[in-house]
Amino acid sequence: MRSSSYEEKESQETPQPTAALFAKRYLNTGKVILTCLVSGFRCINMTVGFYRDKDILAEKDGLLSTGIRPNGDGTCQLRKSLDISNSTEESYSCGLHFGHLTVKWDGKIWDLAVDHSKRHHYWLLAPIVLFILMLMLIWFTAVKQDKFTTEV
Repeated sequence: MRSSSYEEKESQETPQPTAALFAKRYLNTGKVILTCLVSGFRCINMTVGFYRDKDILAEKDGLLSTGIRPNGDGTCQLRKSLDISNSTEESYSCGLHFGHLTVKWDGKIWDLAVDHSKRHHYWLLAPIVLFILMLMLIWFTAVKQDKFTTEV
């Protein structure tokens, strides 16, 4: 009986893992970044799989991983990503190896990725703003000194 109440409490306190698989446009218009994010799993003895069709992908296939990182609630998360062709016909999925959680990519691509070739480089304005501020400081100092010498 004691074991049963412990298992009940354990299952109520442990959040269920979640998984998401999504794609964003890449700098190169013919590529997208496919990302798998699995979160809320126990940090030990868990492996996240990333699949193309039925084949598991690894680093040699170009798969990048953040490694397992802790969440604030005692669970962990892992993000894996892969550059793929924008017009791929292959099926992608990811999920926990030793669990019942698997998500499949729906083929949709987010249009929110930044195109770095069209990025505004506001940092280039910094030297201009600094130059203007220096001119203002020199002018202010000169006016102040001129006012001081005319008063004496």
